[in-house]
Amino acid sequence: MSKIVSEDDKKLAKFIDKIFAGKSKAFEYWDEKEKNSISILSSQDPNDNLTSYSTIGFSNYINLNPTNGSDIRCEVLAINADANQYFPNILASLVFYILQRNVFCHPRLVIPNILNLYNFDSQMQHLLITNPFIWEDKLVNLQLKDKKVHWLLAIPISESELVYAETKGVEELETLMEKSQIDISQLYRKSILGLTQN
Repeated sequence: MSKIVSEDDKKLAKFIDKIFAGKSKAFEYWDEKEKNSISILSSQDPNDNLTSYSTIGFSNYINLNPTNGSDIRCEVLAINADANQYFPNILASLVFYILQRNVFCHPRLVIPNILNLYNFDSQMQHLLITNPFIWEDKLVNLQLKDKKVHWLLAIPISESELVYAETKGVEELETLMEKSQIDISQLYRKSILGLTQN
């Protein structure tokens, strides 16, 4: 099954392709009921072996802020150094999780157990949604014909990091991750916390 690519989606892909500045390709993904679809653009940088990813078309779906009813359309980015073949599927699964549960997608949202779907031998199990600090000098909210697109970043986190966020707050986890200078592109990195961390 395939869909007609909208002009907005074409503009999105062209915009993010210029920022990634690598060799890009995009594939379409559907949920199990073939109700919702999303394209994932990947771009490999030949200079540092990193692959950058972006959803294309997530912003076609309503994303309501429950506190004020505003509709904040967004796309989600990610970066991976392992060239993992399942990483685009992970981003697609993230989108379908949000759509199927009517979750408001915003910075400091945690999507649980998404990586567990793919049986990785990794401590990383969940995804933290945050602001895209990697490309912050280049990324701007993109105004299209009928919507403004905001950019978010998905970072894999471990179970112990999730527990820390639940007990002390996601902002505290983000601060700790920044201080620890973790490499968010490493899907197989070690957790910065032990399960017994206070």
